[in-house]
Amino acid sequence: MIRKIIINLITALVFFPLVLLSKDWKNILYSNYQYYDTHYTTLKEYISVLLYVNSYPLTSFIFLIFILLPFQLIKDYHYKKGEKISYIKKVGILSLIIAGFIIFIGTFTNIWTHPWWHNFIHVFYSLFLSLIFTTILYFLIDRYVERSHED
Repeated sequence: MIRKIIINLITALVFFPLVLLSKDWKNILYSNYQYYDTHYTTLKEYISVLLYVNSYPLTSFIFLIFILLPFQLIKDYHYKKGEKISYIKKVGILSLIIAGFIIFIGTFTNIWTHPWWHNFIHVFYSLFLSLIFTTILYFLIDRYVERSHED
């Protein structure tokens, strides 16, 4: 139980911001610390600006509570019933949770102001994120839990 809590916290507070900053990795690798028209001299300043723009740590806690917590509760429910969930099914479950969250947030933001076919990109975002985070959680939590349920 402690392992699940710690790994989910690390996933939300460390891995999630890394994925959010993925579009800026190129600038970091090439030491081009420029955000729009402002150039920063140090990597620390640049990353702090990027984290501020992405509302860190608020977005991480929202991800933890509304995405990772329901995902872990669904997996725990299936483990308690004695069912083993395949990796593909886990990806699908997490993708549905993320897509549902995007749709919910979209009711309050501007994704509905675009033509409906432009919003299909959000399906790919949810699949991409679910592949990344299901893989991380599989190697850090699920393998351990599945082994302990086999014993």
